[in-house]
Amino acid sequence: MKPHLSPDEVEKTTELHQAHAADARSVLAAYQKIGVTVTTVLDALDERMLQQQRWLFVAYDELDTIFHENWQAMGAVIRGLVSFWAAYARRWKRLRPKVFLRSDFYKHHRDVAGADVAKLAGNRVELQWSDKNLYGALLKHILNKTDANGDRPLQSYFARTVTSISDPVLGEIPVLGKAEEAKPFVNRLISEYMGANRGKGASFRWILDHLRDGNGRALPRSLVQLIELAAEIERDQPRASGAHLLHHVSIRNALDRLSAEYVLQAQTHEFSWLDGLGRRLSKDREVPWKRRELIRLLSQDFAGGWSDTGARPPGADPEELLENLVELGVLRARGNELLDVPDLYLHGLNLRRKGGVAKK
Repeated sequence: MKPHLSPDEVEKTTELHQAHAADARSVLAAYQKIGVTVTTVLDALDERMLQQQRWLFVAYDELDTIFHENWQAMGAVIRGLVSFWAAYARRWKRLRPKVFLRSDFYKHHRDVAGADVAKLAGNRVELQWSDKNLYGALLKHILNKTDANGDRPLQSYFARTVTSISDPVLGEIPVLGKAEEAKPFVNRLISEYMGANRGKGASFRWILDHLRDGNGRALPRSLVQLIELAAEIERDQPRASGAHLLHHVSIRNALDRLSAEYVLQAQTHEFSWLDGLGRRLSKDREVPWKRRELIRLLSQDFAGGWSDTGARPPGADPEELLENLVELGVLRARGNELLDVPDLYLHGLNLRRKGGVAKK
């Protein structure tokens, strides 16, 4: 926002500009020192934007990492931000916020924030990846892969399975009217089934279903990474035959590697308490569990440590934690008081499924 202020306005708000954005205490101290000057500067900026017929958007992203060690504090900060913009929505005509929040986190706090969230939620857009777009992202990644000579051998290899258009900037862009149009590509990449027959599951469905979290969402990054890991495994231990590039066993083994990397990344960034969760669940590693069994596992040393950073899990007690884990997609409710762990988290948490398919 600083580039849009006049030299005089910048000087009046110097303390605030000098405060480090990640240091909440210094930002608050600077704001308290300046006082209403901040509001008057923003009023003037809004008026200029109105006269110039321009808009200024203030974007907020990765808010769920501010207080990842304290779920309640994190919620208080975000609700405060929403309340602020809800209060000033009528005052400022050309200053608008663009807040990026995880869908599960938004749903968790929307009822608590009440009317303030409702005011802003009218313009809310939920970003989700459909199956068609997931396969589209994977296809674009594969079709544009170049070799040492700068050629795209995979484009010609899959030419008969998918339609694409060439763009001088974006390269090959796959054209999918619906997700099912990616089936020929998947069948050539792996095979029609994840084993000898349809009883093992159709590859087209199996891949995405095993990448979904407990809320049924899958991300293109996970899909691309799964195929890349399977390619590495296939390179070191070739199993595929005929025109197929990957064997179903390589895909299954890659899923375990992906899960380990996914959990490690989540533990490093936003869910650092996953380490403590894994330790407690390791007392009974086979899923699914009955609700009472899971409550018993989560209750073990609940007040003790959950991470090296001191981060606490999202819940004041085992029951609340269980509900929030389902809400976050780490767990999945299956009915009849049974709770499961999606494959995306399963191996990374050192768990296993009862009666799972044995890998070779």
